[in-house]
This record gives sequence, C-alpha cells and structure tokens, in this order.
Amino acid sequence: MGLGLSGGGVRRIEDISGLRQAIAGSQVATRCFYRGGRGTADHEMNGAMKHTVREACCNLRLVYANCYAGTTKEDPNTSAITFKASLEDSAGAIWPVFFRGARSVTVSPGGIVVSDPVSIDVAAGDWVRSRTYCTAGAGEQAPVTATCYAAMGDGIKSGAGQADLTDTAYASWSAVDGNGPGPQALLGETKAGNPVSLAVLGDSMAHGTQDWEDSTGAAAGQMGWPRRLLQSLVPWVAMSASGDRLEYLLAAHRLRLQLAGYCSHCLVQMGANDVASGGSFAQVTARYESLVARLLRRGVRPILATITPKSASTDGFRSVANQTPDATNAVRVQANEWMRARPAGVWDVWEVADACESARNSGLWRVGDVAIADAAATGGSTTTVVKSGAGWTTNQFVGKTVVMKTGANANVGRLIKSNTADTLTTVAFGSAVSSGDTFTVGEYPTEDGVHPVRWLHIRIAQELAAAGVLGRLVVP
Repeated sequence: MGLGLSGGGVRRIEDISGLRQAIAGSQVATRCFYRGGRGTADHEMNGAMKHTVREACCNLRLVYANCYAGTTKEDPNTSAITFKASLEDSAGAIWPVFFRGARSVTVSPGGIVVSDPVSIDVAAGDWVRSRTYCTAGAGEQAPVTATCYAAMGDGIKSGAGQADLTDTAYASWSAVDGNGPGPQALLGETKAGNPVSLAVLGDSMAHGTQDWEDSTGAAAGQMGWPRRLLQSLVPWVAMSASGDRLEYLLAAHRLRLQLAGYCSHCLVQMGANDVASGGSFAQVTARYESLVARLLRRGVRPILATITPKSASTDGFRSVANQTPDATNAVRVQANEWMRARPAGVWDVWEVADACESARNSGLWRVGDVAIADAAATGGSTTTVVKSGAGWTTNQFVGKTVVMKTGANANVGRLIKSNTADTLTTVAFGSAVSSGDTFTVGEYPTEDGVHPVRWLHIRIAQELAAAGVLGRLVVP
C-alpha cells in the first residue's frame, strides 16, 4: 500500500527507514566527524570546515553533541557547552543557524542537539562551509571533532576570550590549521528522500594512524583509507577512534549508533583490537552480529571490512621473510573468512586485508618497491636524513618510508614527508641520525607491525575503488 509521499522516496508502508529519513533528513555532505577530543580549558573556539554536498538538497540542519571519546566509551563532557553556528554557501553568503528559534543553544553533558532547518538550497556537487563557535564554563573544555586545514578552506580560531566569528567573513579569520569544533552530521532533504551516505565506525586504521597526509597534499594530518576512498564522492560521517573495539562500541557508544542512523550505510572497520586483546573467534563474530543487528534496527545497511595483519619483524619490515605473524593470526583468519562468506544481514564486505598481506591469510605485510637499496648518511637529525651530493629530485620520495639499517635507529622506519636534493625530512626518529648510518628507502608497509603506512592506505583505496564498492552503495 503506497503512502503517497511525493518526492519522499517512500513507496511501501513497511519502508520505515525511508519514512524516518524523509521526515528527519539524511546525511548529505562530506567531512562530518565525531572524534570526541577536547580543546584547551577556558578557551572559546571557532571552527570552519568545507563540506561537499553530493545531491541537490535544501533545509540543511547541523548536529552537535557534548561528548568526547574515552578509552572504552563515550564520556559526557563535564559541563554544559554553548554552540552557535552558521552556514556559508559557495557564493559567500552567510546563513544563520537557529536552535528552536534561538541563535545559540546550551547542551548539557552527554546531550545531542539538531538545529532548525536552514532555508538554503545547495546544488549537487556544490559546497557549504559550517562555522561553529563553542564556549565552555570556567576551567572546562569545549569538544573538538575534526582537523581543519586552512588550505582546504577550513580553519580554527581559539583562545581565552576568543570572539564569535560565525557571522564574520571567512577571509578575515586569518585561520590556522588545528583541531576545532564542527558538526557531527549535516542533514538535508533531497528529492530522493533517502540518499546514499556512509557512516564509518572504525579504529586507528580508519582514523589514519601512520597515514600522514591531508587532502591538500601536504604532509600533515591523518587521513585513513576510508577518507581516501570516499573523498567527495559519497557523503560521510567519520567516527573512528584509536584503540576502539567492537566490544567497547556495543557497550557504551550510543552516540555513534545514533549518528550512523542518519546514513544509508555503515562501514564497520573494527575487530583488529578485539582479536589482538584475546577475543576468540566466537566472541568476535558474536560482536559483529550484534552490531549488524543494531544497525539493521536503525534502517542502516552494514558493510564489514576484513582485518589487516599484525606481525613482528627483525629488519624494520624491509622484507616478508623476516616477519613473524602475531599469535592471534588464526582468529583473524577465521574472522576474515567468516566475513568473506557475507553473514546474514551484511550488505557488503570490503576486502582490505588482501591489499596489505603478502598472501591471503599469511599474517605478513606485503613489501612494495624499493627506491634506494642501501646508502650511507652524511648527517642528519631526529627528523632528517642527509646524504650530501645525492642529487635526488625534489619530493620524489614523499610517502615512502626510510628504514635505518645501522646506527641508533637500526631497523626503525619513518615516513618521508618531503625531500630535497640531499635531505629526507621524516616523521621523528627516537634518536638523531648520524654520519655513517646506513639506510634504505622504499614502499615498506608499516612502522609498528599494526598500522599500514600511507602508500598502503592509498593502495587499499585504489583496490576498493577498482572493485566497484562505491557503485554497490545503493538504496533499493
């Protein structure tokens, strides 16, 4: 029996998910984050962030929460926080955001608020900039959500007594990079009523640990393969936290599941920490099944990502032969094979492990191309490796890893952020590089045996894109 909601995308009385999202709005824009950190005490904070809108939409609403991420759960902030916001369109017009008719709203610890609809129409592929101002009580800290980059049209302004800039032209901010406040979701009404969008529930792999690059190409900030894959192609909400487990999420992450409910699909990139902490195959799969059931109850289509390897190495992960799989690898293999069979209720399975392993289920990281097999440094520091007269092309090694073969940093690898004709600039080593220390440069897979580095995140995204996973994000 039809409901007769013109343009709402709801065709059947049993399409409760479509009805809810047609009424409440759906996630329509990229670069919405829930990371749950906190700012400096006694600081007021402004944050600005650009979001690409994938489908033509109207009546945009912003979602804010007064929580931060603890080690095992979401924690309410310790005081009420006041939010004020506006939206800037690509023509430079600033649209004030209201909360129940008021320009600002005070949110109690642990609370979540959705703004009134903003009477703005945005064309498909256009952008809007969210502009957020947070104030906290004496001695308290405002929640921060995302890393903002001025080069991308983002920015923060933070400090004691910092003025409200939500209605001030962005060009006058002199904004700087940093972690700032922003919306956890950006909702809108579209002709489809229930457009495709993706929530990302992940741990440090999805968060981008050891994937040091922002979207401007500068070697700063953390990306992660989900963001590299999604880019501006699909609206998304990033909700990844280092160290997170399925176990923790099921116990105390109600806000993340609430935010996931605004999306059509949810990528679950978790499980590695459950396995590493000693979870059995039965325990880990039961946690997946429970999370899948919770997502389905919210009308969200679950997607599972296979778990990447964990290993130890005696040569800084310069070879496969000198790696040893972690003792938990058998459980990881069982869990991955279970996922590959696509359990009941799972919408799709994204093959991530194969992009990282030397062979399926080996538990060993793949090693890529070697650019410099062996060389001796003529000097350096904790963040540089110098080889006088090398004659390298500027930035030819960006994104690769330098592994020291001898010296104080023997068998330690670090990402190369930039290079000149004779100097590699890296993520910091524990000790300074000295003259005579030998090194190699190449596509080495990990620094710690747990997290893939930048080139592997890129490879994962490329292989998933080639497999057509984004094309499978459809709403029946």
